[in-house]
Amino acid sequence: YRKVIKSTSKIANNIIVNSESSKLDLIENFNIPRGKIECIYNPFDKSISSIGEGHKKLKSKFGSIFDKKTIVTMGSLKNQKGHEHLLRVFSKSKELYRNSRLLILGEGSNISRLLSLSKNLNLKTYSYDNPQSTIRGRDVYFLGFQKNFTYFLQNSDLYVFPSLWEGFPNALVEAMYFSLPIISSDCKSGPREILAPRTSVKYQTKFTELSDFGILLPPPKIKMLEHKREYLEHLWSKSILKFLFSSKVLEYYRTKSKQRYNQLSNMNTYNRWKDLTLYSDRA
Repeated sequence: YRKVIKSTSKIANNIIVNSESSKLDLIENFNIPRGKIECIYNPFDKSISSIGEGHKKLKSKFGSIFDKKTIVTMGSLKNQKGHEHLLRVFSKSKELYRNSRLLILGEGSNISRLLSLSKNLNLKTYSYDNPQSTIRGRDVYFLGFQKNFTYFLQNSDLYVFPSLWEGFPNALVEAMYFSLPIISSDCKSGPREILAPRTSVKYQTKFTELSDFGILLPPPKIKMLEHKREYLEHLWSKSILKFLFSSKVLEYYRTKSKQRYNQLSNMNTYNRWKDLTLYSDRA
């Protein structure tokens, strides 16, 4: 990919990226002229709540799971999305706050490994790939791909985003539309620009960061020393508990999430593309 980027960048009039972190990467690691690169965020539909139908049907099947504080995340079940980390963190937080559940929307090749880990953590688990799974009284729900994902976002209490790396995480912004408080990995790239837009994209936190629009935490890694993994999971579980135990913190970040979504959706991405001035014309 490095060779492809270097060769195509020489003949491109413009290079469009969807995050400032990606722009910085191209400038610093590929020596591409700053003026040739435009950062245009992904567009976000203000009518996102109308996506999907059949909420009544989903309510009849899954409505009972929202009788406890509900943590939700969305993403394909692969290493990049950090679900193993989230399961261990949730297990730790549940030791102190038992009145909670974790919903994971998405499907993928890691389902068997994740189910095995959930079992080893003594978490009662529902899985979309097992029609015999009991819905009531579970701790963790692997819900698979959900076309009507908005139903689960509308009814949950907290969105947790544990990715190891990203480009620009649309799912994070979609959760903010529904005023969900956010706890996110400070991975490269995207989350910092969304939750802490006044900070440098070069910075990555090593501690818990109470940012303008959510909480940022150090990202998990595929391979970690045991003591570092334990420390990281402690930080994450402590942040989750901060939300679960404090209605004031929940409400504060609910307001901030919706505020940030409105800022992003008002950036008028269409006009940014329409008015794009070719680098060759500026040179």
